[in-house]
Amino acid sequence: MLQLTQNAAVALTTARAESGAPDTYGVRFFTSSTQPNEQARIAIGFVASPEPNDALVEEHGLKAYVAPEVTQVVGDATVDVENVGGQSQLVVRRRPDLDG
Repeated sequence: MLQLTQNAAVALTTARAESGAPDTYGVRFFTSSTQPNEQARIAIGFVASPEPNDALVEEHGLKAYVAPEVTQVVGDATVDVENVGGQSQLVVRRRPDLDG
């Protein structure tokens, strides 16, 4: 199951506020690819409630809804924040304890 670090939860909470979405909204992780051979890209959106088959993750005071296709793509992973070129960016990392 996807997990969020505290830094990721803070960054997403800040992004939600900047987007104008209410504090009651959660963040939804879904894939944005539309072409059959296109590499799946994980996208986020701030939504009032999950879709019917979404998994619920609540960490560090933030509700996250994970679409089934995200779980298929990343499996058990952690969302964190990384500084890239002087800007914060969300990254998805496979958890080392699960690598075999």
